[in-house]
Amino acid sequence: MHVWLKCRSDKIITIMLLIVCAVFILGGAVNNGFSWFVMAIPFVVVYVKLLKVFNQPQKTYLIALLLLFCSPIFIDKSHSTLFYPCLGSKVTLAKGWGYVQFVGSKHYSLIEPDALRDYANVKVGEMLLKPLKVFSSPVEMTMSEMGVSFADFGTTLEPVFVDKTGNSYSINSYSFHNEIRRGSIKTDDLSDTEELQSYWTERLGLLMTWPVWPVILLS
Repeated sequence: MHVWLKCRSDKIITIMLLIVCAVFILGGAVNNGFSWFVMAIPFVVVYVKLLKVFNQPQKTYLIALLLLFCSPIFIDKSHSTLFYPCLGSKVTLAKGWGYVQFVGSKHYSLIEPDALRDYANVKVGEMLLKPLKVFSSPVEMTMSEMGVSFADFGTTLEPVFVDKTGNSYSINSYSFHNEIRRGSIKTDDLSDTEELQSYWTERLGLLMTWPVWPVILLS
């Protein structure tokens, strides 16, 4: 009886560890931070090692689940409404917005009306591929994809919009929300506080910060 209880207890602990590993593996698969899936690899190793206590049919089932948890790695996140449900949203930029194209960028960068003077005298070739231009009338655009940048190891979303001529324009999420509040960007599809990334992928992705948890807890 004692041996049976011990074996059952060990099996329950193993299953609980598998569940924990599965959650962290899924977190790595949906992570859009600079570490990508790297921080989930230790959990994949532990998950695979835990499979040795199961019989072959159970192993096959659990391996299939592992592949399912890893499948978001192969999704094109930048164009996926699973990650960014805001894709397809329509906005209207007020007259007076500007745009430039930086060297090395495939999109134009939107410049808020208040910041136009910062780019007025910048010459092509220094950091610009194309000089500053200003919209002379309101412009309708559709959010087509989501860019991500990692300045200072932080993650910044950069929505990309396409106008009716097919030109694409990017803007960082901070400026985007700020200009919605100010009224220079009009939209019926989004609010000035609405998160651009889906809640569940963002929260799961945060699990990949686990290496710094001890530092946070001890500070």
